[in-house]
Amino acid sequence: MGHFEEVIRSLSRWLNYIASGAVVVMMALVVIDIIARDVGAPIICVYEVVGYLGAMVISFALLYTTVNHSNICISFLVQRFSPRTQAIIDSITCVICIASCFFIASQGFIYGTDLWHAGQISECFRIQYFPFMYVIAAILLLVGLAFVIDLVKLLGQVVKK
Repeated sequence: MGHFEEVIRSLSRWLNYIASGAVVVMMALVVIDIIARDVGAPIICVYEVVGYLGAMVISFALLYTTVNHSNICISFLVQRFSPRTQAIIDSITCVICIASCFFIASQGFIYGTDLWHAGQISECFRIQYFPFMYVIAAILLLVGLAFVIDLVKLLGQVVKK
């Protein structure tokens, strides 16, 4: 798992850099649009660009958060249990997360394909939606794989203890 884990960790780091840059671009666009509206020359379709960037930020940051265990954890509920019991509970939670991520990713790919066949395009820029849906689904697939890596580690703790 070492090499595979390092690839996912490195990819999550790069996607997080992109997400961070996208947040800065979003903020700049909104501020410039607000100033431009006061002058009477708003930026056309800024809401669409901010929507695309927002989807990118959330999905890219999700992988980074998962890989680095920066998500909210309800560990105080299981602190009183033995380390082995904690690992078992964490393993069960991890399996649920894996199933959820893989299910949502598969539905994302199906929905992306439906968007592609329907020729669904955005209002302002006339960009097709399906590539964005495919990227989000692929990120969720990677998040699921990150949970698989965690599950293997947790099962190792369960067996050891």
